[in-house]
Amino acid sequence: MKNTLMFFLVFVLFSCTFSPQQNKDTNKPQPTIYTTPAGDKIIFLDDYYKSFLEAVRSSKNTDSLYRVIIQYPILNQYFSTCEYSEYAKYNFYYPIEDTTGLENYISGINRNRSKIERLIASALAMSNKYLKNDSINIYIIPSTNYLQKTIRRMGGIAGFTVGSKQILLTVDTEVNTWPEMLEDAVTHESNHAYWIKMNFKKMTSSYGRTLLDDIVFEGKADSYAHLFYPNIHCPWDSALSHEDEPTLWSKIKPELDNSDMSLYRKVMFGSAGDYPVWGGYKLGYKIVQAALKNHPELTPEEWTNLDSKKILEMSGYQ
Repeated sequence: MKNTLMFFLVFVLFSCTFSPQQNKDTNKPQPTIYTTPAGDKIIFLDDYYKSFLEAVRSSKNTDSLYRVIIQYPILNQYFSTCEYSEYAKYNFYYPIEDTTGLENYISGINRNRSKIERLIASALAMSNKYLKNDSINIYIIPSTNYLQKTIRRMGGIAGFTVGSKQILLTVDTEVNTWPEMLEDAVTHESNHAYWIKMNFKKMTSSYGRTLLDDIVFEGKADSYAHLFYPNIHCPWDSALSHEDEPTLWSKIKPELDNSDMSLYRKVMFGSAGDYPVWGGYKLGYKIVQAALKNHPELTPEEWTNLDSKKILEMSGYQ
């Protein structure tokens, strides 16, 4: 998932349990909630970060404050029961050691709150034309210095689909392209959310996907976003040169049934000397687009729910 796009940041074991008692002595943040005309909710979690920043100014114990004010409360309140709750915690694993600029990231979200609400509501309404999935909750968090390089490479937005009804978006409004990338991210993640709604219960485990599944999964979401925003160019759209594409494909073709998460991260997000950045995303998009070109009769609902091996077979991709 671009849902996924946050996996590569922190895929490490997270052994602590979520405990509501952890934050009993803190002032509970009051997140702003906007309900769209269709009934979806946009929940701004930046108040948790503001409370953390205020607490840090009078204490140097940033690790403890982060867990008590941000990590445990957010995970308990919003993500403890969603389908990918075990992966949601990876997004909040690392404490914020460097708070430089955090106030600016938070202020940027506050200044653009109305615009964020409008863009998300519009993108959700369009997405719902083909893939019906009501009562979506979209959570907005600010970027940090730790994430700055990654978020800016992604145009100011990073998305992760936590469940069939939960989408988490990290927003950096200091990046000029954030508005258009926000629209793209919402429709991209909406495709993931719909797939989870329709297919999660069929899976043998909470992850249970192969490398081919993941490549096609992202290719479907990118293809869906491009239905609505064909002129928005994401960084991964130009990830592979004409020469790189067959090289990467021949390298991963014997591993398509592999479920190793470390291989997934390398293929999707790049690994110096081994795999180009965003290569898996570009391959997935090419495969899905080839399948749709060969079978224009398929509706978005139909091709979103098709098995990855069937998509590959239909594409004729070589």
